Amino acid sequence: MASDVLRRRCGWVGSVLPILVVLLSAAGARSQSAPATIRYGAPTATPDITTVSVYFAAENGLFKREGLDVQVTRYPGSTTAIRALLAGDADVVETGADTALLAMESGAPIDILLSPVARGTDVVVARSSVASLADMKGKRYAVSAPGSPGDVLGRLLLQRQGVDPGQVQFVALGAPADRIKALLGGKVDATSATILVIEPVLEAMARGEVRTLASLGEQFPAIPLSYVVATEKFIKSHRDVLVRFVRAQVEGLRWAQAHPDEAARIAVKYIRETPLPILTDGMREMARMKAYGVDGGISERGIQETQQALKDMGKIKNVARSSDVAALDLLQEAVKPLGPAN
Repeated sequence: MASDVLRRRCGWVGSVLPILVVLLSAAGARSQSAPATIRYGAPTATPDITTVSVYFAAENGLFKREGLDVQVTRYPGSTTAIRALLAGDADVVETGADTALLAMESGAPIDILLSPVARGTDVVVARSSVASLADMKGKRYAVSAPGSPGDVLGRLLLQRQGVDPGQVQFVALGAPADRIKALLGGKVDATSATILVIEPVLEAMARGEVRTLASLGEQFPAIPLSYVVATEKFIKSHRDVLVRFVRAQVEGLRWAQAHPDEAARIAVKYIRETPLPILTDGMREMARMKAYGVDGGISERGIQETQQALKDMGKIKNVARSSDVAALDLLQEAVKPLGPAN
């Protein structure tokens, strides 16, 4: 009897062992296979404090852990990044939240994956001769590009203050550093930017040459600064890759929220013109503001309010359901293993 039991057990082991060997071999082959490439488009030609979040995941090895090779290309503005995405030059791009929704309204087949900076961090900064937004009539307001977040929200903010945006000259000047340079040089009267680490404007404020007029984050609390988007076609054909990408990026955002000083040491590699102490202060302020999308950053309220703001301005005709413009199920799948953020 005992020998029969032993033979049956040995037979079971003998039948299962080859299957285990095959499974383990497949897992080993997968771990040794070439990483999946994702071409990531960033929305500023030069990195700034709000567009370096992709490097938090990269520098901490989170993309590599997920079997990804994320290659970053920088574009001069959100609209240019969207064009690159639609042209097939990028797989995913970071873009202004309103820019993404405007593109969808125009028929672009894209969906939101996450919001890396889920709170507006820009402020409207103006020459000292401009006492308030009501004084902007007939003056020049610098934006990165037509349809950019600064353009759309700047116009809406002026409307709220009783100023017709048509009576303000909007000038497209590209990156925040270029707009600030134009402001300090007297070529424009105001602009919006995240000035946390832009040393020249901080020094000019200390001298009383410029002032802040409004905080876009306070004026539009539910509207995020940025979204990361992909085409519907790429989401369908590369869902598993994007789940891993989103998971790694969210984990990187959580790390930056918890370790702002270390995040500054990564950021200084890319924002080379800004001294580390200023970047450290800026990263601490980003953490204090809870600006990062540590749970993916997409809220139904934010998506709805952003669309409603654009509709109020006549930029879009309809407010779509959040599930129609965002890959919410993909985000949930990506974040679930991480658990809720602290």
